Amino acid sequence: MGLLSRISSLQNNSDPIVRKKKSLIEVFFSDAKKLCTGFEYSEQLFKLLCRDLYIEKGALLIPDSEGSRFLPVSFLNIDMTTTRHLRIERTILETQFNHYNEIISDSDNRIKLFKQYFSIREFSALNSLMLVPFYIKGTLSAFLFIINPKKEIVEIAGEISLKSEKLIYKLLNSRKPFSTISMPVRNDLDTSPVIILQDFIDNNIAEYITILIITMNIKHLKNSLIKLLPNADSFEISNNILSSINRLISNSGKIIRLHPDQYLMFYKIKTGTTPDLVLHQINTSITSFFNLSVSLPEIEVDIKTYQALGNNSASTILEGIV
Repeated sequence: MGLLSRISSLQNNSDPIVRKKKSLIEVFFSDAKKLCTGFEYSEQLFKLLCRDLYIEKGALLIPDSEGSRFLPVSFLNIDMTTTRHLRIERTILETQFNHYNEIISDSDNRIKLFKQYFSIREFSALNSLMLVPFYIKGTLSAFLFIINPKKEIVEIAGEISLKSEKLIYKLLNSRKPFSTISMPVRNDLDTSPVIILQDFIDNNIAEYITILIITMNIKHLKNSLIKLLPNADSFEISNNILSSINRLISNSGKIIRLHPDQYLMFYKIKTGTTPDLVLHQINTSITSFFNLSVSLPEIEVDIKTYQALGNNSASTILEGIV
């Protein structure tokens, strides 16, 4: 039955259960229209879905930057091992699975297809699951992964799935920065910060250039974001902080990880630019990246400056830092 026919049937049906379902769906879409469209959109949308589909355990997944795998952007009551494993290949969904909006019990062999995405503990406690798909122009663009779903929500989930294209557009748009920014620079096993800095110095020798050595600690900022986004993975948040900085400095600097939450940044500035301006731009970039409705704390930094034409040795500059 088509969507319009189903809606007409609901409108003409005096069954109180049907009326309740219709009202619930209307309330869901009415509340969804009021959501902010920034970084927190995925979390807010997921909370609405959990509220109206009575989800006690599950996740909302969207495609990665290549579109080849679906990754969780929000989740509820799933252990960390499962959130790390929950990377479902599109090819598996397209070639081995075609049972959306249907509860699959633990006695069904199809459930074994998803065993690889759970921790041993989570899978042993699994009674059933259901995938609720969301499409944009006929292409699977997101889905709900519901663990131990309630039987009474199957029809409601199907209705929400059919009419959610605008919501999924907003969801994907809210995550665009994460798919267009390169991952932060990581330490190479064979390259030390001294070698990286010396190369940076050697390639930026000019009388109008000053080199900044910035030690950054992101722990306070990261913990604040974890409180604001409790279902977000702390590892993802750290990467997103560094990605937002890397987007800003990619043409003029380098970032190196020293310790968990502590990073070293080499950055060149021209005469007339002050370190304070650079720090302001970095903090603004982070705020813009996460696009939250509250103020974020600034990153904690220590800055040293060196003239590019000076007699500077990378090992001397980094003495006591690394």
